[in-house]
Amino acid sequence: MNEKQELFTKYMDEFKKLDPINKTNELLDKLKAIFAYISVYASDNNIEYLPIKSVELTDLKDDPTIDDYIEVAMVYAQNIEELLGLIIDYLKES
Repeated sequence: MNEKQELFTKYMDEFKKLDPINKTNELLDKLKAIFAYISVYASDNNIEYLPIKSVELTDLKDDPTIDDYIEVAMVYAQNIEELLGLIIDYLKES
């Protein structure tokens, strides 16, 4: 097994030990990072994108439920999907 795979396997072993809220926080951190990376790429290439805002993004402030976390993840996933679509269109035109 290569080093990258071994590190990820260890990461997942630790991830599995987390409670659902902490697992979801890890997932949201990943989605935010992915969105940030592709947003920078889009900005650097003059691809205009106005992120979708949703009330769900503020639901994590007051005693959030697992549903609140899932809804926030969906908002980030939707933004990522739309922005990736714009980037793919841009690359096709290039």
